[in-house]
Amino acid sequence: MRLYGGGVIEHILILQTCPNGESARLRALLEEAYSSGREDMLHAIAEALKDEGRAEGITLGRTEGIEAGRVEGEAKPLVRLLERRFGPLSRARKAKIRNSETGQIETWGDRALFAGTIDEVFEGE
Repeated sequence: MRLYGGGVIEHILILQTCPNGESARLRALLEEAYSSGREDMLHAIAEALKDEGRAEGITLGRTEGIEAGRVEGEAKPLVRLLERRFGPLSRARKAKIRNSETGQIETWGDRALFAGTIDEVFEGE
């Protein structure tokens, strides 16, 4: 494997995106491309992979942002409800609510309607 000159970054990027078990075959193809002077092709492949990675990162970031907003949207009213019914919540309990999945927050909200104490809301958790 050539480790000097232009194209090394492209070489590394292409190998990093390679599925498990395919790296030996891909290394051979990359070496063949280098030895035949087709480094411009490798650069184009690497740029395409970088663009694809950026697009995946943006999509993942949006998805994570939407989920975080959904959790916050459900956590905030639950905290308010619990504090009105049972008094101020500890930081730990607020953090637990904000770091939970929406399904769990819904469960606690349902329990809050009939619980006699705050501990009953979080019973078994």
